[in-house]
Amino acid sequence: MNATLSLFSEAPRTPPPVPLLMVSSREIAKVTEKRHDHVVRDIQTMLEAIHSPELGNDDSKEVVVRKDYRGFISEILLSKLLVMTLLTGYRPDLRYKMIVRLEELERNQHKLSIVDLTDPVATALALAEQYQKFAAEYQMRKKREEEIAVLEKLKAVLTPKAQIADRIAEANGLHTMIEAAKILQTGRTRLFVLLRMKRIFMSDGLPYQRYIELGYFVVKEKTYQQNGSEHLYSQPFVTGKGLTWLARLIDDHEGSFPGEEN
Repeated sequence: MNATLSLFSEAPRTPPPVPLLMVSSREIAKVTEKRHDHVVRDIQTMLEAIHSPELGNDDSKEVVVRKDYRGFISEILLSKLLVMTLLTGYRPDLRYKMIVRLEELERNQHKLSIVDLTDPVATALALAEQYQKFAAEYQMRKKREEEIAVLEKLKAVLTPKAQIADRIAEANGLHTMIEAAKILQTGRTRLFVLLRMKRIFMSDGLPYQRYIELGYFVVKEKTYQQNGSEHLYSQPFVTGKGLTWLARLIDDHEGSFPGEEN
């Protein structure tokens, strides 16, 4: 009995089989700095060119296709062999970066495979190490996504302002209030409301003398015919200098005053 127990205790342990390394198409896109949908397209083209029937069935160990709730491909997992095959069509610098990443993934996988799973302490330490690594990568990816979101919001804010600046730079001479409102991408009524609220325009729709002297506006006398008689009226015009000044004024008071968009 004791001999039997001794025999079993001294028998060498069979190492657990190393799982097949699978790499996500999203990982490939990240490392090679390519769009994910382009990587998926490249993978599909490669699989079609290989003409390997076993790659298309659900039992394949070389490729796994994951889909979202709509049935669209969310990512594709490839074996190392298929990743290397895919990389043959990529630029040398991109191919090199991905090969370096493959070696890193293999080292991490090897660390887990050599852990004695019968030793709870060793298993816990190995899992903790991997968790910290994955958590750090997740935080870096999350931070990058947040930075991209901030840049997109900033772009959405700055693009209209840049377009207004370009229009102002191209605008020469004098402009009616309707023309000025179009250049400034606002409504004529809204613009008049702001000018009256800031006591730049009087109630009759003309600018105060101070703003004329500053070179922001010009007032011209016009005539019109009514019932056979000629009548005189004053019409304000915005100068190029006035357009730049109004753009800053609108930007400073955006959303802080009422008015129609027309």
